[in-house]
Amino acid sequence: MSYWNSKCDLVEIDEKALLKQIENAIKIGSSARSLSFQDFDFHRNAGEVVTKSDNVTQMYEKGVHYLDAIFLGKNKDRIPDVDWTDRDADEKQPPKYTDVARGLFVWYFNLFTQARSIVPNQAQFLTNTLGIAGDTNNLVKNLSSCNMELMPKTWIKHVQFPNISIEAKNRLGLGAAGHRFLQALKYIPPGEFKDDTKVDQDFCKELLDYTQGSLWWEFHPITKSADLISIFGSLNELLSTILARSVKKEFLEILNTANVLYSVPTIQPGVLEVSAFKFERLPKLTEKIFKEVSKE
Repeated sequence: MSYWNSKCDLVEIDEKALLKQIENAIKIGSSARSLSFQDFDFHRNAGEVVTKSDNVTQMYEKGVHYLDAIFLGKNKDRIPDVDWTDRDADEKQPPKYTDVARGLFVWYFNLFTQARSIVPNQAQFLTNTLGIAGDTNNLVKNLSSCNMELMPKTWIKHVQFPNISIEAKNRLGLGAAGHRFLQALKYIPPGEFKDDTKVDQDFCKELLDYTQGSLWWEFHPITKSADLISIFGSLNELLSTILARSVKKEFLEILNTANVLYSVPTIQPGVLEVSAFKFERLPKLTEKIFKEVSKE
């Protein structure tokens, strides 16, 4: 063995020591793209100096993007390392707190309803009901110098609904991301199912009973339950298949026209077989999106 070791120039590696060195990197690499210091392009107004003694408001008023200022406020030791981009004097950014407030709400709304920071289509609620002019995505983009899709998103589940306007509550109550097909089940009467589809009808009824017709964080794409993913696979693809094969197409087109469904469902390959499905397998849902507010 020593002859071949020398000829092949083999190197012995302690496997446990190797794992200790790389396991955290593997953990990071196995996750979705995470935010890092290098993702920011920190800006400030011409002539301004940002220091470790500045708070978030002071940094923002010096031209730092609002979320960038929050990041630096939590990582003040990194401020001396920042390679600042200085705006020209005529590009100075005055504080626009209304735009920040609007942008933060639009960001929340986009994440809640479409599970994305930047969305392909503006919601009419934002432009018509709230009267936000222009491209609402720009309000979100202006919150930070980094790609907003890299920002943490799970914070949305901790927003307290009593603290938002009644108009917003009413709109958010119409549906959350990941629930479009689930919510549609409530609007399909038995007479709109095709003949000989009892298995699918029973599955839909039991699924509605399981969800209590409510919205749950366990089904939202940003916070969805790993247990439910392992059982259902893609629930949206499963329900698309069930509706396409079991509900009359004319009624599905009505639901699509009424925006209950985004599109007419189609059959998807490789979905779960529901004929022998046991709902006893499912974990109890515990994180309802709209909780009852106790009255004191």
